[in-house]
Amino acid sequence: MNQKIIFGAGYYGNEAFEKLGAENVYAFADNNLQKIGTMLHGKKILSFQEMAELKNDYEILAASADIHGMGKQLSAAGIMNFSIWSNGRVKMVCADKKAYTKFIQIRIVDHCNLNCKNCGSVCNKNVEPWCIEKDEYERDIRRLKDLFYHIGRIKLLGGEPLLHPQLDEIIDITREVFQDSEIEIATNGILIDKIDQKALDSMAKNDAIVHVSEYETTSKIMNKIQEVLDKNHICWYSHKCDLFYKALTDCGDKDAKKAFELCEIQRDCMNLKRGKLYRCSKAEGIEKIEKQFQMHFELAENYDYVDIYGPDLDIIRLMDLFQKPGFMCKYCVDKPRRTFPWKPSDGVIELSDYIITKEEYENM
Repeated sequence: MNQKIIFGAGYYGNEAFEKLGAENVYAFADNNLQKIGTMLHGKKILSFQEMAELKNDYEILAASADIHGMGKQLSAAGIMNFSIWSNGRVKMVCADKKAYTKFIQIRIVDHCNLNCKNCGSVCNKNVEPWCIEKDEYERDIRRLKDLFYHIGRIKLLGGEPLLHPQLDEIIDITREVFQDSEIEIATNGILIDKIDQKALDSMAKNDAIVHVSEYETTSKIMNKIQEVLDKNHICWYSHKCDLFYKALTDCGDKDAKKAFELCEIQRDCMNLKRGKLYRCSKAEGIEKIEKQFQMHFELAENYDYVDIYGPDLDIIRLMDLFQKPGFMCKYCVDKPRRTFPWKPSDGVIELSDYIITKEEYENM
């Protein structure tokens, strides 16, 4: 193993050092002026410039929560080939005109077997059933590979992704293209003992993680869900989904900067659906609200979403833009959000299920 310079003398740099061993690390490097010139685990912490001058002698390993920023800095210095520390492993990358993101959600199904009131994904039962075709999914996931040198975690979601008739092939394709990424499937779990065994086998062999959203309905059968997943050697976790919230208003007059700062999902919620990459799940869901209620929201291409096949797409610039408020943000509430208990819909879907009314906003 070639000795490495670990770029990042923080939590992830320490984690990488412990896994690699002292004999495989030449030094650390960091941008923090207070750390430069000091020692960590008996290794000197270099400046970025000192590290760059040694790029031909040692392998550079970027280890930080901000791999995107590190990748830009390394690329600007002419260092296109380096390693990243991701999910507890070293991965070699080539960052030339590509970007990094730790998380992308991919919508593979729009319909659901539940009918949650205030569904955050706008996937209530009155939404027209839709599943992405396998060939279209494969084109899109391979295009992501052209754009990103690494994606830390890819979450497949709906609606209810277990309703996809080719879920096993979708998972297989994802693992084939992104061999080092975590694959996660977000589900309410209710159908887990009813899906084709091929889907369960694909989850197991591809090390997919099942994320069970534990609604009141799900809680009643959690023992059965656990039994099926454990029997098939599938890694899983669950979290209680007993509270929902609304974020959207119907008028684009809110303080976009403040709304962005208050948003819990602002920097880690890119959504891909049918060749379009959205800055967040709310931006991706707006089309369904528009269709159901004959409304119009002003989203800006290249700021709130982008066509991943666009000839002039600059993915690095886009990632930078997604770190700042977009046009979409002026529709989001600019006050701390209120939560309310989860409950099933009474069958009538209303605009107020998704949109904060004027009265609700004034009382926030």
